[in-house]
Amino acid sequence: MKVLTLNVHAWLENDAPDKLQALIGHLLIEDYDWIALQEVNQTIGGTVVSDLSQLMATDCQHPIVEDNYAFMLVQALQEKGLAYYWAWAYNHIAYDRFEEGVALLAKKPFMAQRILLSAVDDPQDYHTRAALLASDNNLQVVSCHLSWWKEAGGFQDEWKRLVLNLNNLENPSILLGDFNAPSHRRNESYDLATEYLQDAFYLAAQREGNATIPGGIDGWSSTERAQRIDLVLMTPDFTVNQYRSVLDGVHGPIVSDHYGVAVDLHP
Repeated sequence: MKVLTLNVHAWLENDAPDKLQALIGHLLIEDYDWIALQEVNQTIGGTVVSDLSQLMATDCQHPIVEDNYAFMLVQALQEKGLAYYWAWAYNHIAYDRFEEGVALLAKKPFMAQRILLSAVDDPQDYHTRAALLASDNNLQVVSCHLSWWKEAGGFQDEWKRLVLNLNNLENPSILLGDFNAPSHRRNESYDLATEYLQDAFYLAAQREGNATIPGGIDGWSSTERAQRIDLVLMTPDFTVNQYRSVLDGVHGPIVSDHYGVAVDLHP
């Protein structure tokens, strides 16, 4: 099973349409089974799409508009012969013009659930965070975009809610996403998450790459150090064959302010 996580920074990149096409090209080559995306934006007030046959809707599904990044990605891949079922969960308004969320794509249908992680559920409040859970038999796959460690009501509170909503991780689970959890910082987000879960980076029989962001990007403007904050974490139910940094200018083109993480694993 091949999985990918990528914070796509949707529609905020220079040459965003070209970078979307570059991502499409990468996905066609790699043929991932599961894809987790974060900062999946759509324009506020855009035209709502009615024909969404491949959408795995949540029970509180927010309307999808025409320039939803995940929708456009799935449509483009479908036209080229690569079909995905997908889901999108709304988080909050971003940059005053976008509705930002998280997405999951998979080769086969799944049950989708929006999991509220924050104390508030108000799209006008940037603290609003939700994860997206896909359930496939007893497998749980989650796309996450969590807050910073020192933020009030941030990572620690969000993590507790996430674990509880995943039944304390009793089922085989893969959590992918932008955790805003630098792997080199002790006694903070990364250490809390890896109390419960294993990091594919360290489990992999083969490993290429490390940092998932360069220094100085949005949210990390105070540090120039490259960091590994995008993670693939899992319960002890999987063997990891390979871990790769992708879409990093070495293994594929740079398409975002984050690099992707691709993992080849099996139960």
